[in-house]
This record gives sequence, C-alpha cells and structure tokens, in this order.
Amino acid sequence: MKHKDGRLSMNTQREWTMPEISEELKQTYIETAKVLKGSERRQFMVRIVKSLGYGGQSYAAREFHWGRNTIAKGIRELESGEPIADNFFHSTGIGGMDLTPTEPLTFSSRSPTPLQIGEGKGKS
Repeated sequence: MKHKDGRLSMNTQREWTMPEISEELKQTYIETAKVLKGSERRQFMVRIVKSLGYGGQSYAAREFHWGRNTIAKGIRELESGEPIADNFFHSTGIGGMDLTPTEPLTFSSRSPTPLQIGEGKGKS
C-alpha cells in the first residue's frame, strides 16, 4: 500500500514504512552491486537490505532488480561468517569442459578414405 505522500506502508499487526530513497541513491546502489563480484556483492546487498528494515528484501528485489535468492544467499553468508562458493562455471555449463584436444585428430589406417570407397565401385 502507499501513503498519500508516496511512502510504502503495510498495515498488519504493526505499522511500518519504507525509508525514502532518492533515485540517485538507488542508482548508486545498483551500480555498486554491478561492480562487485561474488561474496562481496552479496554482503553489500545484505547490508543495504538490513538498513531498509522490515520488508527491505522485497523492496530491494523490486526497486534495485536484485534477486531474492542472491540476497538470501548473502544473508546465509553473513550469518555463518563463511563465503559460499559461487560455482559460476558449473551453472553456466562451461565448467569441466576441455576446450583443447588431448590427442591429435588422425585417420586410422583401418578405416577407408572416401577415395578408397569409390574405387571399389564400378570395376568388373
């Protein structure tokens, strides 16, 4: 719900309102998150979410276009004190692929070449 003055609010058992964040500050948060990588990025996101208070995770996901699962992973990292491995290469299908051949490509002497196959036809 929105207040008349534009602030977000929700009436449940307690009243809460999201702090006002300028467009400039939103852009700063978004750009900073794009520059950071891995655990540092997630922990930055969590600090922002926690500073927003109740509903901050949903707000950040909506306004900053941050993934809720990424924020949740950052929360787990912050609570445990240990960074979680990104596993980026395996998730994209690149990890484990050997891009250089280990053996040179050769034709076996047992397999006939296209010329040898054609020579057998048409002879009487």
